[in-house]
Amino acid sequence: MTPQPIDVAETFKKGIAAFRDERWREGYELLTQVAQHAEKYGNMPGVFYSYLGLGIAHCEGRRREGLELCRYALQLDPNHHESYLNLASVYMMLGRRAAAWRAVGHGLELRPGHPRLLELQRKIGVRRRLTFPSLARTNPLNSLSGRVRAGLERLRRRRHERAAEIAQFGR
Repeated sequence: MTPQPIDVAETFKKGIAAFRDERWREGYELLTQVAQHAEKYGNMPGVFYSYLGLGIAHCEGRRREGLELCRYALQLDPNHHESYLNLASVYMMLGRRAAAWRAVGHGLELRPGHPRLLELQRKIGVRRRLTFPSLARTNPLNSLSGRVRAGLERLRRRRHERAAEIAQFGR
């Protein structure tokens, strides 16, 4: 069955907008329509493949295939910050936090201050220095000491917040 003619540029824009609003299924369906027409009429920009990869990962759970499309997008256009954002998102789905951090860093080099890249960077978090640098990060001593340190920091933060509340009401 031949797909109905569509305005490829408009459908592409709507698909990207849907992804940006986290309407994954809608964006994926729109970009799939674009992909069907792109086969006939030529290549698409790299960012298209990164969003298509993100859609495949989100909607179909085919994360490895989505990752490959995101990487392909960067081969086509290594200077598009949103392709790094999408690559980092797929890395996060795969549990590859360090790789996601690097991808976000590359995106921020291209577009410093980009709100969605900064938001993802915040979600990924910052790794602290190892307690025992001579041991691997995955060593149980480093893992346990890191969890203990994080717990103590949470307690310290709560105490500080309580003290600030008491000081506010004491006035």
